[in-house]
Amino acid sequence: MVNCVRAALMDPESEVQRLACEVVTILCERGGDSLLHFSQMLGRAILLPLVNPKSKNRIAALRSLTSILHVGIWKHNAFIMEILIGKNEKLK
Repeated sequence: MVNCVRAALMDPESEVQRLACEVVTILCERGGDSLLHFSQMLGRAILLPLVNPKSKNRIAALRSLTSILHVGIWKHNAFIMEILIGKNEKLK
């Protein structure tokens, strides 16, 4: 299930991304502890909707990111934040 949602989050169609963000929010609210180790995977996949030019997608992605951070354990949440700020990227 998580892999299907992750693929939908990375879809180039913006409407699919927005709906996938809503699915992630619902999944995180109802999944709870069963998603502990998937939060980093979902955090990586949420990057594309976060940079989408449409504001509806960005708002849905921020809501999903909040749900993902509530589900994940602190160590995975720290990795998600590092991904979001681009800590490991090398500047040229």
